[in-house]
Amino acid sequence: MQKFILIFFTLFIIQMNSQVLNGKIIDSNTKLPLESASVFVENSSIATMSKKDGTFQIDLRGLKNNVVIDYVGYVTYLIPKEDLNNPNLTIFLKPSDENLAEMIIDASPFSRKEMLKCFKKYFLGTTANGKSCKILNEKAIVFYFDRKTNTLFAESSEPLIIENKNLDYKIRFVLEEFQANFNARSLEFFNYKGSSFFGYSSYTDVSSNEKSVKHKRKKTYENGIPFFLKALATDELQANNIVFYLGPLPTDEKEFFKSEENDEGYTIQVLKMPMKKVPDLKNFPQVNGRMVISSSFDGPTKEVPTNLNVLQSKTKNQSLVQLNSEQIQIDKNGNLLYPSQVFFGGFFGDLKLGDMLPVDYEYIK
Repeated sequence: MQKFILIFFTLFIIQMNSQVLNGKIIDSNTKLPLESASVFVENSSIATMSKKDGTFQIDLRGLKNNVVIDYVGYVTYLIPKEDLNNPNLTIFLKPSDENLAEMIIDASPFSRKEMLKCFKKYFLGTTANGKSCKILNEKAIVFYFDRKTNTLFAESSEPLIIENKNLDYKIRFVLEEFQANFNARSLEFFNYKGSSFFGYSSYTDVSSNEKSVKHKRKKTYENGIPFFLKALATDELQANNIVFYLGPLPTDEKEFFKSEENDEGYTIQVLKMPMKKVPDLKNFPQVNGRMVISSSFDGPTKEVPTNLNVLQSKTKNQSLVQLNSEQIQIDKNGNLLYPSQVFFGGFFGDLKLGDMLPVDYEYIK
């Protein structure tokens, strides 16, 4: 989807210990104000709505995430975090001219029920938290299965409203992209290659039993990626029984990482990429023109990049860490500021929306 934004910056306002963003939302065609547009800090519980005259005010509470503007029937877009130092905005929203149902013209080889089941599995997750989630407006989801690439795509004509019953959150999720890839024309797990989704979420706390919910949220955080990354940044992996492995052997994380605290959180510098030795087939000896590899191989080798493994000893959960950058940047809670810097597989890779907490969640040991 294309995004359209026209912003005029005016007064710069800074308040003690907070930053307030003021703005006005207007229809780009009619030039009339838009009432009840959703305005929220990306992936947090900080949200508001525009008033009758289109104006809004939102306290960013020190968060550096993008601010998302969403209104049904209009193109969803975000105000980049780089622009949040200009707190007075006039925003023109562009009406959406896309009809998702009309765009899907190819018949799918699967029923809607089958595709919805697959979508929930790889969007919400299969943990206790994921299974407790319920999408209240499932009919808004449109599916398409690409027969050439064996990929299931999903989009939504409106923000998805999700109840996470285990963690007592109501989530409003603006789905921009979802895809699940398979090795064949199948939705079965044995053909599953991988999946990804992208969008913007806003959390509302609907807890009733405060003590029980606090415990569940704490355990979810302690089992998740932000806790692991913050422990890595603050040299607390050993204290939390988290061990790195390179191949079958444990390895010292200080050999690969060095961390520095900054205003936004932490920068984890990658000192070197993990490597492994593999047979160098180009220089491999041949017998009668054929390569011969035995179980006691001692021929030429070369080093190639590999992944690090992570073991959470308390839970026995195992994960893969794929480094894609020379640094990993996280906020004070351990949330990734640039998700493409590192990818996860194994247990961490299986954690979906159902196991995500708002970025402003406050963890207390």
